[in-house]
Amino acid sequence: MSLIRFAPLAVALVLVACGRPDPTQTEWPPKPTAEFLKLSAREQNLAVYDAFWKQIESNYYDPKFFATDEWRAARARWRDKAANVPNLPLALHNEVLRKIVESLPESHFGTQYPRDLGVSSSKAAERSAEQIEKMEQRTKEFNRLLPLASAGPGVVTTKVRRGNRERELVSDVWPGSLADEHDIQPGWRVIKSVWNLEVEDRAVHYVGEFVPLDTAGARAWERGESADATPSPADVMHVNYDLRKADLRKPFEERELAGGVHYVRLDGFGDEPFMRPVFEAVEGAGPGGLILDLRWNVGGLSEQQRKLAAVLLGSDALLGTTRERTGSAEYRTANYQRRYTGPLVVLVGPVTGSAAEIFAAAVQDHNRGRIIGRQTNGSVLEAQNFPLPDSGLVMVPIKNYFRAAGKRIEGVGVEPEIWILPTLEDVRAGRDPALERALQEITK
Repeated sequence: MSLIRFAPLAVALVLVACGRPDPTQTEWPPKPTAEFLKLSAREQNLAVYDAFWKQIESNYYDPKFFATDEWRAARARWRDKAANVPNLPLALHNEVLRKIVESLPESHFGTQYPRDLGVSSSKAAERSAEQIEKMEQRTKEFNRLLPLASAGPGVVTTKVRRGNRERELVSDVWPGSLADEHDIQPGWRVIKSVWNLEVEDRAVHYVGEFVPLDTAGARAWERGESADATPSPADVMHVNYDLRKADLRKPFEERELAGGVHYVRLDGFGDEPFMRPVFEAVEGAGPGGLILDLRWNVGGLSEQQRKLAAVLLGSDALLGTTRERTGSAEYRTANYQRRYTGPLVVLVGPVTGSAAEIFAAAVQDHNRGRIIGRQTNGSVLEAQNFPLPDSGLVMVPIKNYFRAAGKRIEGVGVEPEIWILPTLEDVRAGRDPALERALQEITK
């Protein structure tokens, strides 16, 4: 049976800043060289593996971290594995590089598959008309099913970072979804959450395993205070269903609430065309107040984050300090003329990550507004992509970040002043208790 398995992390965190190390490179990532393609399968695997480690050791913000006997031994063990992985598309990345990334103790490490995974034209020419037709039908069915996978199972699971460990939990459940119908609730611990696109079955199957938690248990799990122990089988709730079509939510929303309060939801710090209506909405919020919803904001472009922070905090306001291999530097808002000075509440949650966490922390540190919702993700390192010989990429954290008071957000997150966990009854009734509390705070 052929399938595509989607990662259990439903929301992938976006970098604070990400780009190509060599801006003069005309193709990105660069194609494999002729010398690389002449190597044997084993030699290609080792060339990619060695380049992977070289990029990490040369660019990671702490040059001493991997210079230990423990990591040298681990690197040697994984190199033996890399040498014997079949030279198949994705095999080295899936079976070695990604598993190494998962074992690393901080966020914003990652890999990207090689750009060209196709079959050579000479091989394609050997296919029969029947084989070509079959492949075309499979591709057509795959494309039909892909929107189901993109819409997801109605439950948003995310991994929050506490210390050097990750904890997976239910961030949100969408009303009227299959997750709602199966009684999955926000705040629960996640043991397993995967969905498989199976072309032969003409379906996308979802399999989830959850540990139900009450409010106190969910709070402890979210904060990293409860034991990360294997649950008893009797405590695990299993769900299994096929995904159905669902509408995808747009990443930006604005509307007027009671009392002249302006609501703006922003799910990422995107490029200038994306951010233009965001700035117009924030700058145009009236004296009744602004509720800025960052609960599903996974981060994005640092220059846009710094500019939006300037609208609320003023130009050249201190956001924190970055530390990299060459030293430390202050991280400040951009120079921006327009300001919004009215009342402010910022909504956050477990999905709130990277640049959005830095933004929320700055609002908190400057006493600019109230932070309401749930503890943020705890993944704020600035990272950059570096090329591998097979045209893949490795993502490496190049800067650490400390908020204005010198506290670290990585592995901690931002604690809201008012913590609110929605219940399944709230979801089903269409209530948003965090937004309701924000409205109360901003109008009192």
